[in-house]
Amino acid sequence: MLSRTTTAILNAFNRLITEHDFQKISVDMIISEAQVSRSTFYRYFKDKYDVMNSNYKLLISYIMMK
Repeated sequence: MLSRTTTAILNAFNRLITEHDFQKISVDMIISEAQVSRSTFYRYFKDKYDVMNSNYKLLISYIMMK
């Protein structure tokens, strides 16, 4: 089970990725959308690539469970 903060960050990333190219998404954009502080973001993720990888792992897990 994911923490509320992790879920907020992943959901923010998913909203941003529908509107922007991945290269244009910044950590600042993610933390603003998720409404978390920079230090909170880095407590859970290393960088935006870590967020993307976590997101894909969850998606693959979801697909494999069906």
